[in-house]
Amino acid sequence: MIHPARYAGAAVLVLVAGCAPTSPGPVPPPGPSWREVALPASAAGRPEVRDITSCPGHGYAAGGYRAPDGTTTPALWSTVDGRTWRAVTVQPRSAYGPRHLLSTVACRGDTVVAVGSAPGGVHGNLRTNTWIGTAPGPLTEVPSAFELFGGPEQIGVGPLVAGTDGWLLGGARTDANGDAGAAVWTSADGVRFGLVDADPALESDATGESVLTGVAAVPGGYVAVGSLVPARNPVARQPLVWRSTDGRRWTREVVPHTGEDADVEAVLPYRSGLLALGVQGNRFGTWLRAADRWRRGIRFAALAGTNLPQITGLVAIGGTAFTVGSHGTRFRLWRSPDAYTWTELSMPVPVPAGGLGTARLAALDGRLLLAAGGAGSLLWWAAAGG
Repeated sequence: MIHPARYAGAAVLVLVAGCAPTSPGPVPPPGPSWREVALPASAAGRPEVRDITSCPGHGYAAGGYRAPDGTTTPALWSTVDGRTWRAVTVQPRSAYGPRHLLSTVACRGDTVVAVGSAPGGVHGNLRTNTWIGTAPGPLTEVPSAFELFGGPEQIGVGPLVAGTDGWLLGGARTDANGDAGAAVWTSADGVRFGLVDADPALESDATGESVLTGVAAVPGGYVAVGSLVPARNPVARQPLVWRSTDGRRWTREVVPHTGEDADVEAVLPYRSGLLALGVQGNRFGTWLRAADRWRRGIRFAALAGTNLPQITGLVAIGGTAFTVGSHGTRFRLWRSPDAYTWTELSMPVPVPAGGLGTARLAALDGRLLLAAGGAGSLLWWAAAGG
């Protein structure tokens, strides 16, 4: 989930005899120049994008086609330039596969892996599987044992990333100790995933419940971010970061916090260290890791509204970071050249928070890709420079 600001010139007020001065309206945030992407049409319904990602030379959008009755069919689209997209053939292999909506996607080289799910069974719980393929296609569903992602211990799966040596999927589960907490699934080949739900660093304990929100591939392994919900004061979350070299054994890192409610929600390699964003008190907050230690950065963008504030996208192009998220009322987009100064940028369409509203970011060869909207969310691209 940018662009040199194009600020309006200085305003000039002219007072005309007999006329009262008028107050200037709010100044809109600066561009970029967004261009909407035309995704291939389908008789299955309108396209809906849930996640986007990129690898050198190509990118992917994942989601599905939504029919007028609300049912979905899985869909993956690929591009080499961000402008022109083609549909990748999908091959469901399970009873629920034809109704999957792909929720997260990652790529490495010519291989792309996605995660899809559809409600099913007596209780309507999600039936989840992974999918694997290439840009030319097909993208094929990989049926798994029911309790790998589902079953009585399921809570949910979240973001997927591709690392140097494999794939990592983050989420939540009733872990081996019987408590709801963070969990991950790892795979060396993108086909066979294994559940990690008995690592003491990931599990909840007497101090509180562990919640995993984001994952990223970093030099030497993986990093996961989230929060600890303290047992004694559950309204004031504490920021959490985990590190792992292989995705199977994890350690917690000390993250400074002020005692205010805080949740780290997205992280990525940034310059010579790491940059993480999330909620800190009544604003969004930043954390930076350098020289093997975390420090708090700045806070920006006051939170508002009644919907859950969240960061849903974070990318870097060169030394410039871009993030998108909901401050509680609507989704907004920001740019920073240094992780300390954040400037709001325009969105191509208003995206209210709540419901199916979402926004995701990816960077492809100097271009920004943005998936934004509610039901029927679509794609836009813009040059990172304007």
